[in-house]
Amino acid sequence: MRIILGFLLPLFLIAAGSCKKPILETHDDSIPPLVLTTSIHDSLPEKTIKDLKLEGITGIKIQYYSGLYSKYFQYVADKTVVLDAISELPFPMNANLSDTRCRPIPFQELNIIQKTIPSAELQSASDFWSSERSNEEVFECIKPPFRHIIITAPNSLLVRHRIELLAQS
Repeated sequence: MRIILGFLLPLFLIAAGSCKKPILETHDDSIPPLVLTTSIHDSLPEKTIKDLKLEGITGIKIQYYSGLYSKYFQYVADKTVVLDAISELPFPMNANLSDTRCRPIPFQELNIIQKTIPSAELQSASDFWSSERSNEEVFECIKPPFRHIIITAPNSLLVRHRIELLAQS
């Protein structure tokens, strides 16, 4: 009897342990995002790139475990042409919210957005977030599933552009 119990007990424990469902996914928010290089060609239509003369522009992509991401670009272009081009980007007809024009937003709103961004992204895109804002203008354009934030200065052709994926399709 002891031999049978000595054999069955470990077998029972092994069988009981094998019935546990393996954890394939984690919902741990502590997984840091990937910081990747990206091309403007991955973010804007070819016509927009040609209109803005943005051939060869690269930026960074902050890729989260959830599949969401943000892309940051910096380039030289005329602010009016950029805002018009972004305003003309297509959006789904069933979109609940979409802008037909890029609209100026106050710095307070940009600060609110910044507070929702993880520190790893803020550090990786510090050129975008740590700028001198006293002489700059900020514009937002929501084109589902993306939100574009554009920062420009009145007497400069430098454009800082953030493209955020708001939701997965």
